[in-house]
Amino acid sequence: MTDLRIVEHEQDDTVTYFVTTDLNPDDFPGAPSLGPFDTRAEAEQALKDWDQELIDDATPDDDAAPATA
Repeated sequence: MTDLRIVEHEQDDTVTYFVTTDLNPDDFPGAPSLGPFDTRAEAEQALKDWDQELIDDATPDDDAAPATA
């Protein structure tokens, strides 16, 4: 699991949700986020999808291994 979290944002009695990283926005102003989402369930699914994508990106592909003869 990576360092992702769901942030609830309320404005004018409307609640939306964002998926963010735990990176300090002062140190990483361009840190990615996903959203807004209308429901927490949508944000939770986006978090799972993003987390899996990050894990997949960090996992070496078997196809990338050099061929041996």
